Amino acid sequence: MEKFLIVSPATFPAGTRLGLSQEQAAARIAALQEAGKGIYVALQPVQFKAWEVIGIDGDLPKAFGELVDKPKTKRAAKHVAPEAEAAMPGESQEV
Repeated sequence: MEKFLIVSPATFPAGTRLGLSQEQAAARIAALQEAGKGIYVALQPVQFKAWEVIGIDGDLPKAFGELVDKPKTKRAAKHVAPEAEAAMPGESQEV
């Protein structure tokens, strides 16, 4: 699971696996199903505001290329739930 910074409002389709903080998930709980600690599957389209940091499992669709970027600071990267970050195999803990 890779971490991304949302740079422009973005809506992810149902079925997308997301790594979210508790606060992010609580705001969208009706549209999510928990799949593990800090990992959620979107049950319907889920929207994120600019400057939120989320984890995305799988390949990022090309259509989202200009809506997201890699987080550039450790502070921004901490918005993803630590549990979701731990579930990111092969990813270092530093950004």
